[in-house]
Amino acid sequence: MNNNTIKYSGRVKTIICKRLTNDWQDLADYFDIQLHEREGFRSGRQAHGVWEWLEQRDRIGELESALNDIGRDDLVEELKKKLVDGESTSLCLAKLFNVPKLPDNFLPRDEQLQPLKQKVLSHTNQPVGITSTTRRVGLQGMGGIGKTVLATALARDEDIRKKFFDGIFWITLGQRPKLLDWQLYLSETLGDNQATFTEISFGKAKLKQLFADKSCLLILDDIWNLNHATTFDVLGEKCQMLVTTRDASIITSFGAVRHELAVLSQEQSLTLLADWAGYKDNTLLPPEANQVVEECGNLPLALSMVGAMLRGKPNLWGNVLQKLLPC
Repeated sequence: MNNNTIKYSGRVKTIICKRLTNDWQDLADYFDIQLHEREGFRSGRQAHGVWEWLEQRDRIGELESALNDIGRDDLVEELKKKLVDGESTSLCLAKLFNVPKLPDNFLPRDEQLQPLKQKVLSHTNQPVGITSTTRRVGLQGMGGIGKTVLATALARDEDIRKKFFDGIFWITLGQRPKLLDWQLYLSETLGDNQATFTEISFGKAKLKQLFADKSCLLILDDIWNLNHATTFDVLGEKCQMLVTTRDASIITSFGAVRHELAVLSQEQSLTLLADWAGYKDNTLLPPEANQVVEECGNLPLALSMVGAMLRGKPNLWGNVLQKLLPC
């Protein structure tokens, strides 16, 4: 079995993590999990934090080798006995379709992820028959603020993948999307390899049939036009939709529950800048760092670009800051 397709049931995770309570740091060292990421793991559940870190990065298949390396051969045998074979879907995490990987130096934003996750999951707990307008969530924020990364973290969250067990589907639209191509992609991914339609309305009708009895999450990333979003207004009553956009009016017009994404805090900004610039801790950053953060507007995209530019070049901080300052 390919490592990227390995999945374990929640029960296996509980068993393994419980027995790793005293060894989780060795496992974190093996995978080079950064200090700020470890600090985000809940006290008493750090082993679960490591496990979820691996799942988010599609690296759970490396767990067996890691356990061997830290001397926990007993748990390797346990994993081999408990491996889910892929047909036991009730215990598997949902498959990800076209979902991006989390970026290098990913900065967890639990204070944003948890309320967004609650909004996505809360509607799935309502009785079947509630109108589909209550089954949409809109993630809104300015460009570069981290909407796509947060949506990716949500798509890879274990609770989300358990709830929407028929699949997590990701479509990136942008300003000029090929809507028919994306409709055909979804049809084929859902099992209809014979789908041939040349009009949006026919595509919607087909997708409504295919999604009708499914439990799926459909993520529409980077929406610029309300009509583009309505092209995929095709989900069944057990499904949920998440859209990301800069335009709050699209979310309102689409009848979605809004989640506004804020910029990073100063501490988060410094941590992200340090990670990209190659510093082990943000306290080691040069004096210019705080002003660099300010000039970047605490935006993740800008900070990652500037940090990558400064990596291994400690003498350039002053020059880069001068270029960021307004003329």
